[in-house]
Amino acid sequence: MLPIRWDPFRDLGMMHRELDDLFRQTFGGAMTEAGTAITTLTPVVNTFTKDNVYHLQAELPGIDKDDLDISVDENLLTIKGERKEVTEKEERDYMLKESRYGSFVRKMTLPDGADTEKVEARYEDGILEITMPIVVKKASASRKISVEGTVGKGRKVH
Repeated sequence: MLPIRWDPFRDLGMMHRELDDLFRQTFGGAMTEAGTAITTLTPVVNTFTKDNVYHLQAELPGIDKDDLDISVDENLLTIKGERKEVTEKEERDYMLKESRYGSFVRKMTLPDGADTEKVEARYEDGILEITMPIVVKKASASRKISVEGTVGKGRKVH
C-alpha cells in the first residue's frame, strides 16, 4: 500500500461539504441540481432608516397575512409565520420541487432610539413592511472635566 499524501485544501474542502450536508439535513435545507443551497423558510429581510424612521422589509411570498404574528419585546422584534402547503386533488409527478412550507421565526434587534410604541406593519404583494420612528437623543454638550488626586509623592493638586 502506497502512502497517501495529505492535501489540506482537498481534505478541508471535503470536510466543509460534509458539514454543510449535515446542517442541511438537520435544519431542513436542500441542494439544487446545480449544487447551490436552498435555504430554509427564514424570510429575507432588508432594514434601513430614512428621515428618522426605521424600516424593515421582509419577503414573505405565499404567506397569508392572518398567518403572521409580529411582536416587540423591549428592543427585540419577532416575526412568526407559517407558509401552508396547498393541497390539491390533482396528482402531479414533480421533476423538481423546491418550495418550502412550514413555520418560521425571525428575530431582529432594533436600533437604539426605536419607538416601539408607534410600530406600524403593512403586508402587500408578499412584502411585509414594518416602520417605527427613531427618537433622536440630543447629544450632551462637550465640557472639560477637572481631575483631582495626588501627584508624585503625595502632593495634592486641584
